[in-house]
Amino acid sequence: MKKIRTISIMMVMLLYIPACQDTSKDQGISLTPSKTAVVEKIDKVQLNEKINYNFTIDPQYDQCDMPVDGIIGTKKIDGDNVGHGFIDTHGRVITDAMYDETRYYIGASSASSGFSQGLAPVKKNGKWGYIDMQGVTVIDFKFDDAFGFSDDLARVVVSGKSGYINKAGEIVITPQYDDCSEFHNGVAAAMLNNKYGFIGKNGEWIIKPAYDAIDFGRYDSSWEKINILQIIKDDLVGMIKVESGSVRILAQPKYTNLFPFYDEEAKFVILHKGKDGQFGPNMTEGYVNKKGREIFSWESRDEEGEMYEYLSEGMRPYRNVKKIWGFADKNFKVAIPCKYDRVEQFNHGFAVCYKGDKAGLIDKHGKVLLQPVYETIVPIPEEGYAIVQKGTRMQLISTNSFKPVSREYDGIGRGGKVLAVIEKGKVGFIGNDGRELAAPQYDECESFAFWEDYAWVKENGKWICVDQCGKQKFYDEFDGVTLFEEGLAAVKKESKWGVIDKNGNVVVPYNFEEAAVVAKDLIKVKSDGKYGFIKL
Repeated sequence: MKKIRTISIMMVMLLYIPACQDTSKDQGISLTPSKTAVVEKIDKVQLNEKINYNFTIDPQYDQCDMPVDGIIGTKKIDGDNVGHGFIDTHGRVITDAMYDETRYYIGASSASSGFSQGLAPVKKNGKWGYIDMQGVTVIDFKFDDAFGFSDDLARVVVSGKSGYINKAGEIVITPQYDDCSEFHNGVAAAMLNNKYGFIGKNGEWIIKPAYDAIDFGRYDSSWEKINILQIIKDDLVGMIKVESGSVRILAQPKYTNLFPFYDEEAKFVILHKGKDGQFGPNMTEGYVNKKGREIFSWESRDEEGEMYEYLSEGMRPYRNVKKIWGFADKNFKVAIPCKYDRVEQFNHGFAVCYKGDKAGLIDKHGKVLLQPVYETIVPIPEEGYAIVQKGTRMQLISTNSFKPVSREYDGIGRGGKVLAVIEKGKVGFIGNDGRELAAPQYDECESFAFWEDYAWVKENGKWICVDQCGKQKFYDEFDGVTLFEEGLAAVKKESKWGVIDKNGNVVVPYNFEEAAVVAKDLIKVKSDGKYGFIKL
């Protein structure tokens, strides 16, 4: 019954790595960073044959999911029959893949191992029951549907009606609702006769059914985090707050749209109807705080007129009636005059502003730090630089001096102290001070990024592992690679996969159709079409 919108966001955090040492300076010699360093060749194929390993779980599964909270969902497929089970990331079988269905899932913005408060609902022979972390059935298979525990209660369905059980499997709230949610802070949403209200753990109505829908929030405004959710009635939106078994109405449904909270405030929109009863172009926009109090509002017309965006670092993008942008302060007073065609939010004291389609950079006083002459500006002031693009060329600019510190490249990747660059189709590395550490020489770079203390790069069709100066960290080359996880990486040689450590030592031989690092000492492998696990 939840309505959730998702945004997928990815971010790379890189650690400091000392600069490449260049001893040639004392000799007055100019050097370009070297290509792959010469490392003594070792016949690792012979070593692989001597590696001993044992399956902690023999290859037997047709599918194995990614871990969620230390639990891995497993599947065995026999024609149209699919059996579901669980193992943990220690390589222990919780239960064989013997159930018709579980609540294990991985979504775009959320995931569930199926287990909550130590128990997991599972389906067998058309009925749902519960097992514990040992795979033991603790609540018999007698429900038409069942869900996870929260606040020591779990929703179950009997004959089309929803109610709740405790961990002993006893019905504590008789199935009587058409739909309901999990409990949170002693409160659950429940539906009866197509209307939603709120109940307490005794099953009594706190607020009787009166709403058409409940929106449990999006992004950071889910009620598990801020205890606030939206109520909808007659296509209008309001807010309630859950507090220790009680429900407080913050705002009755009166908004056409109410957006998620960001930095303690949520934006609202009210569309107005004309004499003909139809919505016209005029609207009221504004912000409410977490107490439901409107802190500011203004009148607008479609996309015309004033507009105030969310507060960020004490400043909010502001557009005047002439559609020109500047910034207002937290009290909605203009702090930086409107003179830009577009602006972005402040980040570490800087904001990107556009004149036409050209980007510049200003500080919180409105001082121009970079003139608007760039196609793009990506400020990363926490690392001391910004990546700018002028025409088709990119370079680094210091966020201390606001002067170029690197030469120009065809492309620069985001990162921390070390960044990947591309020039004429070749990849190299530079420091965040702009110094070239490894000249562009490689055909490809995995994820176009430098990770902690290494990068995977491709040279002559093979992957090798190099440091920031382009020196090979260990001898060996591969047909396929994955990033290191827990100090281990799955790698491919001659169509077979194995696993190595960061010193290049083979810890799982190249014997498998697939390999993946699941946990610190657990490797998932595929052999003869089936998945199993090796515990190191």
